[in-house]
Amino acid sequence: MLTFFLILGLFQSATAQNRSFGTLPLAKKPGASLSSGPGINDTPIAQKAMAVYDRLVQARGDFRYPPPAFTMSKAVGYVAYIDYGKMEITLEEKAAEVCASMGPEVEDAALAFLLGHELTHYYEKHAWREGFVAANKDLAIAMTLDSLADDTADETEADYLGGFLGYSAGYGLFDQGDKLIGKLYQAYGIPDLIPGYPSLADREALTHRSAEKLVGLVEVFEMANMLAALGRYKDAYEYYRYVLMQYQSRETYNNVGVTAVLDALQYFNPSELKFRLPLELDLESSAKGNDGM
Repeated sequence: MLTFFLILGLFQSATAQNRSFGTLPLAKKPGASLSSGPGINDTPIAQKAMAVYDRLVQARGDFRYPPPAFTMSKAVGYVAYIDYGKMEITLEEKAAEVCASMGPEVEDAALAFLLGHELTHYYEKHAWREGFVAANKDLAIAMTLDSLADDTADETEADYLGGFLGYSAGYGLFDQGDKLIGKLYQAYGIPDLIPGYPSLADREALTHRSAEKLVGLVEVFEMANMLAALGRYKDAYEYYRYVLMQYQSRETYNNVGVTAVLDALQYFNPSELKFRLPLELDLESSAKGNDGM
């Protein structure tokens, strides 16, 4: 918890500026500026997005730090972003409408793609560098860190791990992220080249590659589930552990621990086990929802 307040303090020192982004907004329309108006959370499309957001937070299951609040905005400029000064993730209504335009069968998965992307920035602490720089501008190391161009790497990881978050929340494998990015650029009137971002073609290619990589991680997770169902707990443990090294969530931690204990139980005689242990694999979230493909 101390770490959370330290990070929050770093970003509050930067909030006096016009913006308090610690990570890139998903995109930026030329000439856009942050709107300070109230959020709109009582419309049907906002409530749908909030339901998706809440489901993603629950699927992640990481409550060491309070999750950011969610709000929807009528502003048109940044698509989706996390404001570290307010500890708030904003999805613009127009972006949600673009998700809806992709069809009812993938609308929720598209929303999960955008919101999971922003949540991943938060959970993976992608913003620590900007916060450190803002609080230590007089130090040479701060200027060195500020010059390092790792925003693209953070964005790619947010697509990849955000995609797995959407999958674990029951929204399936969403393989249309590149198409969604293109539709957002078109709807917002964003040119192919904008300062601080890769080109649209590169973003679409990176998003597509992240989706391909995600398929492999999901296959490992599903194999772990099958191995556990077959009673091959030692093998299942290794598969779950591989997933855990890349993506930390409530269900993954649980399944690593459960398979480790189940594997260990075989080394005990029945007479040595006086009590039944309350062990249960968490397979529910990945079994819900459509595949989004």
